[in-house]
Amino acid sequence: ILIMGALLLFLLGIYERLGTGQTPAPDRKEFWFARAPFSLYLGWITVATIANASSVLFTSRWNGFGIGYTGWTFVMLAVAVVLGIVVAWLTRDRIYIGVLLWAFIGIAMKQAEVEPAVATAAWIAAAVTAVALVVAPMLPKPPAANRDLTAGQLQGA
Repeated sequence: ILIMGALLLFLLGIYERLGTGQTPAPDRKEFWFARAPFSLYLGWITVATIANASSVLFTSRWNGFGIGYTGWTFVMLAVAVVLGIVVAWLTRDRIYIGVLLWAFIGIAMKQAEVEPAVATAAWIAAAVTAVALVVAPMLPKPPAANRDLTAGQLQGA
């Protein structure tokens, strides 16, 4: 999980340096060969980090403060949804948000027969993320100072 966390921070740094969501790509080449792949990779590493954290807690038999496995699954889904909404609002990065949406749909489909409550929560997460994907570009962008502060905080500055 430490390696995943380090990779996530490294990708956040690249994402920030590329200016994704802050400035338009100067040309299609930069978008398709730099920004889009890093948005996709950052999205998947975000999902994988959350999944790995859940797995580590589960396999270490962590008691979860008395909250059961299903309850913690809801918490992890909620964390991912909130993160997706924040990224949607700050960056309008459809690729990153699309990865989260894809992951939620995958979770919902896989859990449909096994754990219907988790599947329902994942479908709700997918719906909220889909709304964020559509609505965020219509909202006013946050002030540049707030975007810079948030990006700096994400990098650990």
